[in-house]
Amino acid sequence: MSDNIRVPIEQLREIGTKFKAMKAELDGTEKSATELHGVDDNDGYRVCVAIDVFLDEWRHSRRVLNRNIGALGELSGNIANVTAKFNSEVAGSLHKAAGKMRSHG
Repeated sequence: MSDNIRVPIEQLREIGTKFKAMKAELDGTEKSATELHGVDDNDGYRVCVAIDVFLDEWRHSRRVLNRNIGALGELSGNIANVTAKFNSEVAGSLHKAAGKMRSHG
């Protein structure tokens, strides 16, 4: 079994773009969710405390998740760019070598 995988470069770029879009969408949802807190003036103290604890834990975990999603998106795009550059450089070198072999052959 090999650790190598083959993913078309454009597909890798698309994955990166999708991760970045997912991160942007998640960034926009936090405000909407936290605005719901305290809507009811009859909230009991214990309910408010429970909501605050939940929101603090939720904010932290979703920020970590969101940061990781953003990093995956950026990494996917960077891998695609480096791979495309490498492929282009190798193709150029092989083209030159083939030309030299033809001229000596």
